[in-house]
Amino acid sequence: MFHVLQALRFGFAVMIFLHHVELFEAGGSCGVSFFLVLSGFVMSRGYAEKVAQPEFSWRHYMGRRILRLWPLHLVCLLVAVAVRVFLYGEEVGGWWWLPNLCLLQSWLPYPHIYFSGNAVSWCLSDLLFFYALFPWLSPLLYGRAQRNGASVSRSFVLSAGWGRAVVVVFLVAYAGVMWLLPERYGNSLLYVFPLMRLPDFILGMWCYRWYDRHVREGRVDSVCGRWRWTAFRGLALMSMAAACWLYYHVPLNASFAFIFWLPAAFVVVSFAEESFQSADRHVNSCYRWWTELGNISFAFYMIHQPCIRGCEAFARIWSLPETLWLRLPLYFAVSLGAAFLLHYGIERPLARLWLQKRT
Repeated sequence: MFHVLQALRFGFAVMIFLHHVELFEAGGSCGVSFFLVLSGFVMSRGYAEKVAQPEFSWRHYMGRRILRLWPLHLVCLLVAVAVRVFLYGEEVGGWWWLPNLCLLQSWLPYPHIYFSGNAVSWCLSDLLFFYALFPWLSPLLYGRAQRNGASVSRSFVLSAGWGRAVVVVFLVAYAGVMWLLPERYGNSLLYVFPLMRLPDFILGMWCYRWYDRHVREGRVDSVCGRWRWTAFRGLALMSMAAACWLYYHVPLNASFAFIFWLPAAFVVVSFAEESFQSADRHVNSCYRWWTELGNISFAFYMIHQPCIRGCEAFARIWSLPETLWLRLPLYFAVSLGAAFLLHYGIERPLARLWLQKRT
């Protein structure tokens, strides 16, 4: 288990929370990029070999992915709608609920559609598409698993030369889109649209390929000495901080994802290595509480925006001070408490139910 990366998940979820309370504007793009890169990394860790097996079932695979995302999405959607109707007196109508309910909203380039209901759920629409595509993407990066005694080796389908050519062509095309696309469409196309966020996910898969070849196989010393990994992780965090600073100084279209790609990959690989090196129980105990917060990070991400809006309504009703710094602890505490309830009341029971069914 990548316990250090699991702990980091909560930190980046808090960045998105701070973005939505308008304290850290860069936190939204930064957190989303990290989560998408991490998703590609974790999916490769868990399924790269499984999808190459003859007995692999796409139906069962997607069933588990949907069970992981959709029930929590439905509950948070209902909470978000209830907040709008009962606390703000808004009317909820139109056909926006249909693509939202089916997690297809990010394919429609209209903010009132992809940010409808529980606005953050647009990311789930992207993830569901990436998960569905993963069994076909994985062989392109890893080839089919080949058994050799007790070990498993992968053959890379694309040669190094072709791989570099594809990357160069893609970067040129992406840069062209960023340069030519009017900024008013950047949020719809560069930040939300699944095909334009697919590079984040694929980058995470590339990170796992590098990690698998150089770290898991015991070749850490050939990459950089073990004693240098602490500096490596420090540089990764510094690169992420630098990208957050750049966010405020680059054209808007570059701030949605592009500047966070390499820092996110840097952070994921460096801290995945720390998880690999610190596998003993004593070291794991240092991350126990952070790991537990990481476990609820998905629920925290899903529920925090309805909680913020609900707290704002009650603060107005109770005439609480309007100073954000006085309200912020309330927003955070309510979001965190709701995340624990959702994690232990929905996520874990559903995971156990799936395990029992498969057993």
